[in-house]
Amino acid sequence: MRIWTAIANSHTIFSWLCWLGPLSAQPKAYAAFFDALKEAIDIIRNDPDHAARVYSEMENSKLDPVLIRALVADPEDIFTMVPEHTFDFVDFMQRTGRLRGRFNGWKDLFFPEIHSQPGS
Repeated sequence: MRIWTAIANSHTIFSWLCWLGPLSAQPKAYAAFFDALKEAIDIIRNDPDHAARVYSEMENSKLDPVLIRALVADPEDIFTMVPEHTFDFVDFMQRTGRLRGRFNGWKDLFFPEIHSQPGS
């Protein structure tokens, strides 16, 4: 199990999706959240050293900074605004009764600003 899963796992991500419904009714808060998420992903991609330092400081982490940096820069872990393979997970959650409702595609669940991207 990767340590970063404690930072953002599927439960956290779907919790954010539930939270975004009420947030979308507040355009300024929604825009601030969206911009901050995009900025965080850009920092992680373009300056993993800085991202690791910020995480370590904000979380007052006891983890070795070298380990945090390695996790952030691991090429197997992709930080992106565009979802990938979402419906494999959605389908499973619907079949097990953990997610109600029907969705026509990943765009039903994610920010309208990324709908032109090649998500799945």
